[in-house]
Formats: sequence, C-alpha cells, structure tokens
Amino acid sequence: PGQSGGDAIADVIFGRVSPSGRLPHTQYPKEYVNGVNMLDMNMRPGVNNTGRSYRFYSGETVYPFGSGMSYTTFSYKNAGPNAVVNMSALAADCAANNARSVYSVTGDAKVFATVQVEVTNTGKVAGADAVLAFAKSPNAGKSGAPIKSLFSFDKVYLEPGQSRTVSFNLHSMDLALANSMGQFQPVPGTWLVAIGPNDDLVVPVTVQ
Repeated sequence: PGQSGGDAIADVIFGRVSPSGRLPHTQYPKEYVNGVNMLDMNMRPGVNNTGRSYRFYSGETVYPFGSGMSYTTFSYKNAGPNAVVNMSALAADCAANNARSVYSVTGDAKVFATVQVEVTNTGKVAGADAVLAFAKSPNAGKSGAPIKSLFSFDKVYLEPGQSRTVSFNLHSMDLALANSMGQFQPVPGTWLVAIGPNDDLVVPVTVQ
C-alpha cells in the first residue's frame, strides 16, 4: 500500500474516513470453476460455460461487480424527465462511427440522452459515493446481449443529509449492441439505466 498505506488503513478501521471504493470485478463462489471449462474463452454463456463478468454471468456471487463498503448510506432518486431518443438519428450516428471505426464518448461525441440522479447521504456520517450507471438493452441477457453494461460513473462527497444531482450522458454506442462483425447497431425499445450495482434506481430511456 505504500509509505502511508498503514495510516490510510488505520483511518478506515477506526472510522476517521468512510471507505468508498468499488470492486472492479465479480467475485465468484468456489463452485464457479465447476461450471466453466477453462479452455473456453467465451464471455457469453454456452456449453460448459456459465458466462463471465457481470455482463454475462447471472449466477450467485460472493461479491458482485461494483460492490463496496461504507460507514454511511446513500439513496438515489430520478431528478429528470424520462428521455425519448430518435431511432433514425441514433442509427445515423452509429453508422458514422462504424465507418470511422472510432467509438468516442469524449470531446464532440453527440449526446442522445441524459439521466439525472439525485444522490442523498441518508446516514449519520460524511462520506463519498461512487455512483455507477449501467445500460440495459430491451433484450438484456437474451440472444447474446449483455445483462447490462457500465457506461458511466461519478463520485460525490456528501455530508449527512446533503444531496447532489449528478448527470450521466448516453451516446449512440451506449444505446446500441455490437453485431457479429463488431459494428454497433441501435436497438429500438425501452432501455433501462440502472444506478448502483444492485439496480437501486432504474430509469427508462425509450428509443423509437
């Protein structure tokens, strides 16, 4: 942990600092190895493969991707209108990105929808919360589509009782799925933006 690692760990153990880290991978139970052929590198579930990562594994976990600990608690509330996205405009942007083979979500990347979330510290001590935003397609978990995909996150520090609104922008690739050629194609229907590793808040985004 480095020169000051011991001090940092002691601050957390004795409550001087509230932890706010998130687990960057799925912690599987020991039985997981019995359901996956270690020579099968596919992420998606199949014969002798129960799926890998939070995107394709739906079984029991010891700790799910994105889980974490804190000495306080947080709540989430939808703070904006439910978005409706034009399918034709979305398809045109996906086609342009596919032609360039560039899938940027920074700089001048077009924003098709924004989800606003009010985060409130509902506990008794101050702390930071890493707010995770996942996108779920209308056919999530079916026909090879991921169960959900992390598309953005933010971190806020709040005093007890304090609230703050964070915004998450959705770009064309966030509302599309890759085909067998690796090209992104938009998916019409109702997408769900799930906030938190346990889907503590779900906000619909309609593509039509």
